[in-house]
Amino acid sequence: MIQNVIVYIIIAATLAYVIFSIVKNLKTKKAGHCGGCDGCSVKNEFQKKIVAGINRKQISVGSS
Repeated sequence: MIQNVIVYIIIAATLAYVIFSIVKNLKTKKAGHCGGCDGCSVKNEFQKKIVAGINRKQISVGSS
């Protein structure tokens, strides 16, 4: 009897971890273009281009 309880606890813990991992993975992908990583040089270049594009739009709108 106790063996079954231990097995059920292990299975429940495994399922909880799998569900947690899936939810965490899905949420981090929505964080940005690169999946939420911090130190990627590609991400830094991408952000620089976005900022430059925003600045150009603000300048062109402001000068009209």
